[in-house]
Amino acid sequence: MVFNRELEISAMEERALQGDVPQTPDDFEKLVRSSPNSSFVWIKYMATLLDLADVEKARAVAERSVCCPKHLFLILKRSLVIRSCFLSSQ
Repeated sequence: MVFNRELEISAMEERALQGDVPQTPDDFEKLVRSSPNSSFVWIKYMATLLDLADVEKARAVAERSVCCPKHLFLILKRSLVIRSCFLSSQ
């Protein structure tokens, strides 16, 4: 039941971001400051940095995200998925 709720929240966050998708790290910085408890935003930020091949900055964002959001388990789980996708694409 909790997992289903997390999926619902994630879907709502995805829909909210589709209208105004951040394009730069600065855009994501503003977004994580306004929504520090959104694991979805942190994950998207890390994924964007990995797409830009800025692994060190993505790692730093991951470390920051662990300190802020309430959804630590979800962040760690999604981070592992993103990391495995990134590593398998190389």
